[in-house]
Amino acid sequence: MTEQSDAAIRHEGVVSPFNALGSDDLVVEARGTRLAVVAGGDPLTTPLFEAELGPTSPRIGGKEASLAEAVHAAAELLGKARFPLIGGLETDTNGMRAALKVAERVGGVVDHAASGPLLATIRVMQTGGNVMATLAEVRNRADLVLFVGTDAASLMPRFFKQVIWPEQRLPGTGTTRRLVFLGDGLDPKVGVAPDGTLPTHLPCATDRLVEAAAVLRALVERRAVRGETPAGLPLSDLEKLAADIREARYAIIVWAASQLPAEDAELTISSLCEMLKTLNQAPSPSPESSDGQAGPGGRALGLALTGPGNSIGANQVTAWSWGVPIRTSVATGAPVYDPDGYATEALLASGRADALLWIASFMDRPPPKGVPTIVLGRAGATAEADIVIPVGTPGLDHAGTVFRTDTVVALPVGQLRESGLPSVEQVLNDILTALGKKPVAEDKA
Repeated sequence: MTEQSDAAIRHEGVVSPFNALGSDDLVVEARGTRLAVVAGGDPLTTPLFEAELGPTSPRIGGKEASLAEAVHAAAELLGKARFPLIGGLETDTNGMRAALKVAERVGGVVDHAASGPLLATIRVMQTGGNVMATLAEVRNRADLVLFVGTDAASLMPRFFKQVIWPEQRLPGTGTTRRLVFLGDGLDPKVGVAPDGTLPTHLPCATDRLVEAAAVLRALVERRAVRGETPAGLPLSDLEKLAADIREARYAIIVWAASQLPAEDAELTISSLCEMLKTLNQAPSPSPESSDGQAGPGGRALGLALTGPGNSIGANQVTAWSWGVPIRTSVATGAPVYDPDGYATEALLASGRADALLWIASFMDRPPPKGVPTIVLGRAGATAEADIVIPVGTPGLDHAGTVFRTDTVVALPVGQLRESGLPSVEQVLNDILTALGKKPVAEDKA
């Protein structure tokens, strides 16, 4: 709902485009191009709403240029590149669709700024499968929630208010809910219950979480574990946690791959997902269960948390368009997926990529250096590149859709102000027009 007065335009029920929680209860006031979050904000997203618009003129070689000139220069750079990288990809659904079309036209490769953590979970699904929860299931069903290596609030400050301790839940789902934090540097106070109960905290060094996950899996599967302090934790504490998970009616295990050591993230997540599969192979709940939830040996699901930038959306669009995840090349005319070889850092370090189109419409995220670069960035961003084209932010300067962390919901975000900035989709479509009908070179690698 939008209300207008002489002083400001008041927008209610605003969806935040800046976190993957999908908060849809913000109240934002617009005065010209200035925005102010009146209600529903948090320390991470409010500054992104309220940041000044900043310069809106494109730049070529550091000098102001028209949009048409910048688009022509970008098309010329991409058209001459042998293997261009289209990276960052922090945009909405339509922007991502357009990015894939550009990749197809110039024979490039696509990679999101947050692909590394995202693919850690995806690769586990590809190799062994997983069973994942929606935010609604966590909100309405969970009676035990284990956070592994994350307190959730550092990525989503309103996670506990909206998902764990909401004011309203489905009737008949019970009120008992236990929280356990497993990891180092976590703040249990962020998950305090309405009655003042703090989550249980098992402090585990971050570099030993991979060991803790493996031990916990073994205990849940009733396998023997040697030693009295595996992963630096008392074995008795892990045994109790394993027993609690086995007996939970609806257990949820939460992780954020971006907060796990990169070298261990996939193995840690694999242990958690294998444990979830074991739990779901246990006997079904008794028919006496009145609320449809499981008794001992009941449901157990995972929830992977992602950060800002719509990485889920970028991957979803790539998957339904090309049939493969992000980090895919279309240089040969067909999609080729390589999660290691097509990582941005690998392509730039090897010199294989010879041009970069960097898209960052949600926040100021400077591009990596090393090759001729085009930046489609949020107005006011500090990035310097060969060509810089300020673009609108989805949910502020134009409407669009972004995806939640649980992957199942695409949320519409609306326009809150008139900035005159083009969307990523518009700029990329203009670049496509400037490129003309150039075919993809068959010999591009």
